[in-house]
Amino acid sequence: MKRPAHEIPSGNAVVHDINGTATVCWKMERLGKDYVHHYLIPLDPKADGELTLLYVDPEETIFDAQCAVVFDCPETGDDPAETGDVLVNAVGSFLKVAEDPQSQKMFAYIDLASGAVRRRQERGVTGVCRNWSASGEGFSTEDLLVQYAKA
Repeated sequence: MKRPAHEIPSGNAVVHDINGTATVCWKMERLGKDYVHHYLIPLDPKADGELTLLYVDPEETIFDAQCAVVFDCPETGDDPAETGDVLVNAVGSFLKVAEDPQSQKMFAYIDLASGAVRRRQERGVTGVCRNWSASGEGFSTEDLLVQYAKA
């Protein structure tokens, strides 16, 4: 179902056209001082280069897959975590992404359990997952792209 970004819950799987390619993304929200900022994180196909929060206008129409994003992190490696890795610490598991280029911050950490955007999660890292995959809860990314094409 297509609807404005501000109507889509944070943490949902969405499909959006990024640079001419239908891309499965993770919809995020960050509470600002006066309003809510809306972001997408490209999951499939993964972007070339750094995994980055992409700002999206709250009124922009996006395909909402109406399901949560689920991560599979089958293996862990050693610290340090690079951009695009999932890191594990005492607080939880976090996807490390580059901030929106307009931000003055370098990195954001997305809590895999809640979808919350957090800061400074690189202390006490106990594991790093570099070869993760993501899907919509109950749907493969291929299923989501087919749904998008039919919408």
